[in-house]
Amino acid sequence: MRVLLSDTDPKGDLRADALARYLHDAATLDIEETKLDRISIWVLRSMSIEVKENAHYLDSLRLVTYCSGTGKAWAQRSTDVYRYSEKIIDTRSIWVNVGGVRQGAKALPSQFFDVYGPDIGNIEVSAQHRLKTPKNSPIREDVFELRHSDLDVMDHVNNAIHLVFVEETLKRAGLHSEATPRSLLVEFRDALEIEPNQVTSTLFGVEEKVFHVELSQGSVKSRARVRFA
Repeated sequence: MRVLLSDTDPKGDLRADALARYLHDAATLDIEETKLDRISIWVLRSMSIEVKENAHYLDSLRLVTYCSGTGKAWAQRSTDVYRYSEKIIDTRSIWVNVGGVRQGAKALPSQFFDVYGPDIGNIEVSAQHRLKTPKNSPIREDVFELRHSDLDVMDHVNNAIHLVFVEETLKRAGLHSEATPRSLLVEFRDALEIEPNQVTSTLFGVEEKVFHVELSQGSVKSRARVRFA
């Protein structure tokens, strides 16, 4: 795939929300090819991104996606992003198998292991969230508005929108103009709701070059930890 105009920031760097869409598309196409989309619905619980080199406008990218571990009702999907022959981004995502929209987790089906079992062996991964609200005072708070165009085919605010607000929060705080995020961990706790359409973003400093962003609508919907180079 090519990095195109709508995927980049003013510097020409691939945005985090655009990368999240690439990863989601790769996962969708892979699960569709295996036919597992007919028996399972998957909910994204967390996403970890490690950037070695930025992708830029008009770069040609190749995504290699595979299962790299499982739990009782979830699986870890790794997706490596290559620019030509060089791997420039590592990603890991935890997807939970659910019985239906807004239903609880259920055990992975036997068909899942028929497809992915030979590759993952007995690698177990945790789906537990690690991020907590920092105890120090926040740096700033912003309010954003959701749009109906943020809804996807599941009538659900797409997970990439969380990353739109994280990036916008960092930009408004003056943290996204020169420095480049090198790692990003996002933990999704609940879906953003289109009504009410306002989302509060709270930014905390954690340590030098490390920041924490929380998105909430009454309760916390997601937490993100960002480390800059």
